[in-house]
Amino acid sequence: MARGAWVLYRTSFADLLKLFLPGMLFIFLLEFLWLASADNVSMPVLALMAGDILFRTLIPALVGTFFIAAAHILMTDELLGRSTGVWDAMSQVRHDTPSLLQAGLLAATGAMFFAILPGLIFLGFVWWGPPILGSTIVLERRSFPDAFAETRRRLRGNLGRVILVVLMAAFALVVVSFVVLVPAAFALRGLGTIGDLATYVAVAVITALLRPAVAATTLRLYFDTRARSDESFDGRVLVRERTHLAGEDEIESD
Repeated sequence: MARGAWVLYRTSFADLLKLFLPGMLFIFLLEFLWLASADNVSMPVLALMAGDILFRTLIPALVGTFFIAAAHILMTDELLGRSTGVWDAMSQVRHDTPSLLQAGLLAATGAMFFAILPGLIFLGFVWWGPPILGSTIVLERRSFPDAFAETRRRLRGNLGRVILVVLMAAFALVVVSFVVLVPAAFALRGLGTIGDLATYVAVAVITALLRPAVAATTLRLYFDTRARSDESFDGRVLVRERTHLAGEDEIESD
């Protein structure tokens, strides 16, 4: 699983960085602005709680879900030898906006649940997508209810494996982030607001480098889970599906 994810990540690295860097900067700078405002402006407790939910959970989960979906399109098409740029991938994601919004809200719910438990807060970022379900929506262009039902079917007998892989990916993300960011935080401490801003920018850059690796892992997990539940699934089926969807997009654009 790790080797397959590494191949997906490595072969699409340049496009993944172009995709994730603006998105992660947007997410973390928005959170920085919210926290800076909350520290300097007197707000009711309920307003602070609502702001935390909006800027630290809901918006990141929704934005992250769309970027994960685009990343899965990029990596899948690269694997199949198809040329799909960042803008093309985002354009394809647009077709699935209603279903991805529902998946994003589900991701936000999961992120809020894990955020309640300090020891599991790192799972909030891994929940973006969410795993298997988001891949099913964007790669098969299924509606949310259809994708949800199909995901439940595919997870029968595979749920433990999926949870284990997601936990391992989350743990690896936290360890690498900790090793890189702690020295940076110590170096920037004492610089006041500028240091805090620089720290958030550093977090965004590190996340833009690492989050695609988790996206590659969940995409590899989707392939693995689908192959285990559907005996007819292989590379040829994937090629036919992607070719069919590409033809639909061309007809629609014409």
